[in-house]
Amino acid sequence: MKLSDYVIHFLADLGLKHVFVLTGGYAVNLIDSFHKEPRLKHICVNHEQVGAMAAEAYSRFAGFGAMISTNAPGALNLLNGIDGAWNDSIPCIFICGQVVRERWNRSKDVTSHGREIVDMVTIAGSVTKYAQYVEDPENIKYYMETAVSIANEGRPGPVLLEIPLDVQKANVEPEKLVGFNPDPDAHLRLQKVGPQNQDKISTKITEALAMIKEAKRPVVLLGGGLRLSGTIEQARIFIESLGIPTVATWAAFDNMPHNHPLYLGNIGSYGNRRANFTVQNADLVIALGARLNVRQTGGSPNTFARDAKKIMVDIDEFELARARVKVDLPIKCDLRDFFDLLFGQNKYLPKLNIDCWRNQTTTYKILYTEVLPEYYKQKNSVNVYVFLKTLSNMIDASVPAVTDCGGNLIWTMQAFEVKDGQRVFSNMGLSSMGYSLAASIGVCLANDKKPTVCIIGDGGFQVHIQELETIKRLGLPIKVFVLNNHSYGIIKQTIESWFGIASTEELEKRCLAVSSRDGYSCPDFLKVARAYGIANLRIGSHAEMESGIREALDYNGPIVCDVVLDEHQKITPRLEFGNPLEDQHPLLPREELKKVMLIDVLKNNEEEWMQGI
Repeated sequence: MKLSDYVIHFLADLGLKHVFVLTGGYAVNLIDSFHKEPRLKHICVNHEQVGAMAAEAYSRFAGFGAMISTNAPGALNLLNGIDGAWNDSIPCIFICGQVVRERWNRSKDVTSHGREIVDMVTIAGSVTKYAQYVEDPENIKYYMETAVSIANEGRPGPVLLEIPLDVQKANVEPEKLVGFNPDPDAHLRLQKVGPQNQDKISTKITEALAMIKEAKRPVVLLGGGLRLSGTIEQARIFIESLGIPTVATWAAFDNMPHNHPLYLGNIGSYGNRRANFTVQNADLVIALGARLNVRQTGGSPNTFARDAKKIMVDIDEFELARARVKVDLPIKCDLRDFFDLLFGQNKYLPKLNIDCWRNQTTTYKILYTEVLPEYYKQKNSVNVYVFLKTLSNMIDASVPAVTDCGGNLIWTMQAFEVKDGQRVFSNMGLSSMGYSLAASIGVCLANDKKPTVCIIGDGGFQVHIQELETIKRLGLPIKVFVLNNHSYGIIKQTIESWFGIASTEELEKRCLAVSSRDGYSCPDFLKVARAYGIANLRIGSHAEMESGIREALDYNGPIVCDVVLDEHQKITPRLEFGNPLEDQHPLLPREELKKVMLIDVLKNNEEEWMQGI
């Protein structure tokens, strides 16, 4: 059997139905082998970066994803998507070609040993769990099995194999190939940590439960580790049994429905006020698979939940060690093991006697929303908060939504109301422009070509706009909603904030490379869509909004919907660097803030508010 045939058969044996590809001279054998494997369909994209991001998103739905590219320039284009998978801990495999072995030399004595030669193993090593150059054809089974095993074990992530052209063409005898032999007990997660560690974890769980029972104002913080470990349902049982108010990080945005009585929304610099008030007033924070990074805690970690003890459960000891806030009870543990041991020790978890606290958080939920009544009165353009709330209410729970980066990501996290069981996500760790269009392709294919919503900005859309051809060719019913403010809106707001610009006139002078006034512009997206043979429409006002959304959602096929926003559309609320989470801009009157805070308001923030009036 030709080695490239073995590789493609191996991917099919994993249960994959699709592999993303972009052909090239040093990948032709790998791609040619698809014609011998009827179980697997190659999906051609127009840029390797798109294929990498699509594979990452495919993995989120199908459990594993794969992308094949040529070497050098093609392989380098994979890096953005690989790093996105690394940051979000998504298991997938990237296979790239390489020049024949006799031309390969890693020596740095000369700049290059030939044309189209790049050492991808070294370059990708820092953003993969495993990267290997396949020099001996007889080791291909070992390398493939090792890569897949490492990608999925512990904290998941991407892996990469670099296969030279002559190795791809080599003949191998599958029955004689030596495979990877993991620890025979590796599938027994509790066995991996050993009896002593089980006892330590059980002891810590007992300690955690004691802290929970003593708390008057506990809050659960959901993190991305819950979905990675498959424990969203266990977490929900835990939360509902004890009746603990709950907030989330962006990575756990879709772990609980918006209308759940205990759910307050997501925390952080651009979080929901109601969620930030909840975590800041807590006396105990239980972080489940959340790493407490700067976007979650704000720029001053000592002000984060400053009256609370913190319990942090995470599989990654390095995340526990580097936590930016003081963790009172770190528990290094796979969340599956955590809940297995927790429920094993406690068949019944009694509801906590914290009615006053639950009532207080419900008050936060009633008083503070990001979609304000005055937003509905906007004329001549669409208010993005109104649009996203309306869109979320009109989408069926079975329809996944992928959002991009920058302002449209933040607006989605603030205004989109997730339904029970619905998937709404982005690549949160790297957050690259154009991600949602690429990811929508992966999601739609992994989800049996069912309708998929893509939320993207005008800037991000242009990064991968060529993939409209891929979407059209494959007949994918992707509904692309372009939130079009004809600018890099979040950068404009950053310039305004960082440089202390007070007037609109001065802001326009300083906003270089941000809008059509100085360097940035976008085309008529409806004309672009028509050029690709894709249906299109424009929503330019609130009067057109519901009918336009309904037309897009009901259309049988791909469609581009250009949503016209005001160029000066703001992100609100937002946290100025250094402020505690409870004090987002626009700043609340101090008396109102003192009324909703159960702990003391920091003195320096009172002074800042006085300076601002």
